[in-house]
Amino acid sequence: MDIHPARLSVFPIFKGVGLNDLVALVAAGHGEMRHRGDILFREGQVAKDAFLVVQGRLGVYLGDGVGQRLIGEVRAGEIVGEAGLMNLGVKRSATVKALVDTDLLRITPRTLVAISENEAMVAVEMHILTAMARRIRSANVRLEEALAPAGSATRSTLPPPGTGASLAPPSSAARSQSMPGSPSPRSTLPPPGARGQSLAPPGEPSAPRTETLTQTLLRILGGK
Repeated sequence: MDIHPARLSVFPIFKGVGLNDLVALVAAGHGEMRHRGDILFREGQVAKDAFLVVQGRLGVYLGDGVGQRLIGEVRAGEIVGEAGLMNLGVKRSATVKALVDTDLLRITPRTLVAISENEAMVAVEMHILTAMARRIRSANVRLEEALAPAGSATRSTLPPPGTGASLAPPSSAARSQSMPGSPSPRSTLPPPGARGQSLAPPGEPSAPRTETLTQTLLRILGGK
């Protein structure tokens, strides 16, 4: 089937692309036509190429038989099956049928190599990369939603509003016992027989620790 390059120039994907480059793209590709109800490819088949819809409309389906359902449409100026160009051997993720009589331009990996510097081919590649980026972002959002926790554990420990329950602050004794490394009251008493240490009478400030060290140094020097 012959496709006139001028038919491609009206698509946004080829905005700014010269007619000569469109001629080269059409010559490197393969023009095809599918009647209404024809299957372009089936879910699970090995992907080998992509299709540019020149005129008409395609339906994208998941499943098979009675459970098959339509999940989207591909219209003129759009590309379907692009995974076959970027990842050889990948399997089709859906079945695509012609909803009406549809004209197509088949683009194969050979087409990419034959006119890799062609502006029309570059436009096709950019379109494919943009579409794949959108799908990756959409998949990431769905993955984050699936992995997000259902609720916070901290919130579940708080009393519900209106119950009158309150969280009382722990007492000073409880804090001293619960804090790791906090000395007990007995640990502040000097060990029996310790020299140079005394307990200050109640109500009087204890002597600074620097005085005790000074006295110790004078005692040692005096002993020499």
